[in-house]
Amino acid sequence: MIRLYLDWNILNQMKNGYFSDLYNILKFDNRFIIFYSTAHIDDIFASYSEKKEQQVVINADLQFISDFSKNNCILKTKESAVYFDIISPHKLFENRIESEEIIKNFSIDNLAKSFDNTEFKELAEQAINLLKYIPININLTNALNDSQTSKYLNILFPNLNENPNFGDLINSFMEMVKKMNNDTAYDDLRKIFQNGLNINRDKIFDSKNPFDDLVKLLYPISNNGIDGLQEKINEIRNINVLNWFDTFANTYINLDIAGFQEDKIGKNKNKKQTFKNTMQDAFHSAFASACDIYILNDKRGYRKSIETYKHFNINTKVFKPYEFIEYYNKCLNINNGNQFLNLIITHLKETKPFITPNNNGDGYFRVYPSSFYFFNFFNKIYVIDYKNENDSENKIVILLSKDKPTNGKFTLFKEIKNLIENLNNYFGQDYDSLGSLKFEEFENLDKWQGRYWILDKFSLRLVQINGYFQLYIDIYDEKSQNI
Repeated sequence: MIRLYLDWNILNQMKNGYFSDLYNILKFDNRFIIFYSTAHIDDIFASYSEKKEQQVVINADLQFISDFSKNNCILKTKESAVYFDIISPHKLFENRIESEEIIKNFSIDNLAKSFDNTEFKELAEQAINLLKYIPININLTNALNDSQTSKYLNILFPNLNENPNFGDLINSFMEMVKKMNNDTAYDDLRKIFQNGLNINRDKIFDSKNPFDDLVKLLYPISNNGIDGLQEKINEIRNINVLNWFDTFANTYINLDIAGFQEDKIGKNKNKKQTFKNTMQDAFHSAFASACDIYILNDKRGYRKSIETYKHFNINTKVFKPYEFIEYYNKCLNINNGNQFLNLIITHLKETKPFITPNNNGDGYFRVYPSSFYFFNFFNKIYVIDYKNENDSENKIVILLSKDKPTNGKFTLFKEIKNLIENLNNYFGQDYDSLGSLKFEEFENLDKWQGRYWILDKFSLRLVQINGYFQLYIDIYDEKSQNI
């Protein structure tokens, strides 16, 4: 199966009758596994209201996501490790409402009040008072007193004095979150940042190589461009290294702060565009990097995603809706086993490979990356040329493998189950009549015997090695061997 992720804008428009061609492809083609994430839940939560008519709209939105994704969800742990699960968006939305109440009322003083009427009241008050007056990290204190950085930090941390303690920082941080998410404070910060570094917004906005251009523009505060800027921020926050998810999201946001494809910020009676929108777009892009394909229709988010993927060497393909439909018709809309086999042979003949020696020293690999997903799963071909002094002819083996999504290097039961069912449909029952994949097999892959198909001119062997599923094609036809 091919993992696919769409942003909320497209899902919402499909729900309302737009992008019908895209909807019909994705809804009724079982070669795709479609994921939603907590970023979609936050997008819907932005319109939350206790009014009955709005509750109806929200419930319809959640139900559409549930039906369209079959509840396949991408989440992240507290440590920002990404994982997949089957979970209802309605349940996640309820959790989101509960967490908002906690965030809305959070402060050091309110934390202490939560222990009222308990046997731990006195102990809690003592501990929280000690916590409240702990001096904060010296790097942040110095930054607040530095003429270059203080004007930015005063926006990020409003009403924070020159020698704040931990309690001051928490209260200031919560005030900042409210301003950034509900007002135009983010735009003020962005303008101060760009003006302070003499960044020409009109030039950087449509840059062809924003990361390269920003190396020069950010030199007053970093000699390593966006990455160096993030290192400075980490230093102030007393963090050595961020996890990959937060590093990606922060880099995406820093591109926006510097002016590349910057989002519009403003609010009126009908629409509010704040930092929250940019942050959610960054999260969508990060979650999508665990999938094969990301489809979105926002021009600015599209460009920022492509450039950030390029910067981190992420192999997720990014499409606008019409681009995906063109790609689908050209590369994905194949429904016959012999078509796939012919396509593999054609691809080998028409594509220039990367050549690398075999680790065993008895030949070499020819590696053929591909935009196709052979048998709706594999996207890389290896041709292994063995040298054997005892044979008059060299033996050639074709091996299909998959370049897993950069941030989703795990395989799901559903993906392999679907692959085996497809191969059985294309080529008949496997040789040992094992049939579809059973979950017990998937739980014990170390002992998995795979699947085997024997046909007139070739045989197929599906195996698993170190978590990677591979399909060997042994060709008996002499004409096909000459590739």
